Amino acid sequence: MSKIETPSFRFVYKKNYSIVLKKFLNNNGVSHSVLKDIRKYKSGLFVNGHNVYDNFQLHKGDVIDLVLPPECSNRMVMISDDDLNICYEDDNVLIINKEAGVASIPSKYYSNDTLVNRVKGYLINNGCIFQIPHIVTRLDKGTSGLVIFAKNKLMHAFLSNRVKSNLVKEYYALVEGNGLLNHGFINAPIGRDPNSIIKRQVINCGKSSYTEYWLLGEFNNKSLVKIRLHSGRTHQIRVHFSYIGHPLVNDLLYGGKDYGIRYQALTCYKVTFNNVFDNEKISIKINLPQQISNLIY
Repeated sequence: MSKIETPSFRFVYKKNYSIVLKKFLNNNGVSHSVLKDIRKYKSGLFVNGHNVYDNFQLHKGDVIDLVLPPECSNRMVMISDDDLNICYEDDNVLIINKEAGVASIPSKYYSNDTLVNRVKGYLINNGCIFQIPHIVTRLDKGTSGLVIFAKNKLMHAFLSNRVKSNLVKEYYALVEGNGLLNHGFINAPIGRDPNSIIKRQVINCGKSSYTEYWLLGEFNNKSLVKIRLHSGRTHQIRVHFSYIGHPLVNDLLYGGKDYGIRYQALTCYKVTFNNVFDNEKISIKINLPQQISNLIY
C-alpha cells in the first residue's frame, strides 16, 4: 500500500456455498461501524473489480477488496518527534518497545510526549497521512516493553477482539523472595483501593482476575518469573504478586523495596497474534531490559 493511499484489504471467498457480503465481512472482523463508514463515504466495496453493495451475494472464488474511508486525526493529540524503538511494522500494524517512564496515552498529566504522540509524529513524518495511531495494548508508565498499534480503524477493531485475533501478551517480572511454585496461578478479584485514586487491591467485590506464571530462576532473595495474563485489570501483575507476598522489585506503590532503579521491574517481552488479513501468526519478542538484568547478576 502506498503511503498516500487510504488503507485497503483483500479477501478471497473459498467456501462452496454462497453468502451475503456483509455477513462474510462481519465474520472476518469487519465491524458494523466500519461498514457504515464505507457506505457513508462511498469509499469502496469491490468484488472481482466491480463496485458492489454489502448485500451482494458471494460465491466461491470471489475476490473482495475493501477500501477504507480517510480517518480524521485528533487535533488535540500533539505531535512528538522523539525516538521510537520499532520492533515490527507492516501496512496495518506497528509494534513499539516502550521504555519505562514513557506514558502510553495522553492525559492531563502527560499530554505532549506519550507513545501515542510519538507514533502520530512518526506516521506523519513518513508521509502516512491516512494512517492514524490506534493503540491496541497499553502499559503503565513505569512498565517497559512491547506495545501494539493499529494504523487504521479496521485493524484496531480486529486486534481488540482477543478471541478472533488470539492476542497474547507475556511478561518478565523480578519479584521479591523465593519459594514460588515452578508453575502457578493467582486467581483473586481486583478492584479500586478506596483510599487511593491510583492503587488497586484484591477485594471480594472486585472484577475476576487471573494470572498464570512460571518460575525461571531464583537470585539472592529475588525470583524471575514469566507471566501470562488471562484478564486485563489495571496493575494486575503488581497487585497479584503483592497479594501473595512477592511484590515486584522496586514497586514502591505495592510494598516493594527500593533497589535504586527508577521503576518497577516489569516488562512485556512478547506479543503474539493472528493476522487475519495475511493469514499468518505474528510473534515478536525482546530481551530482558538491562535495568532488570543488572539486578539478577
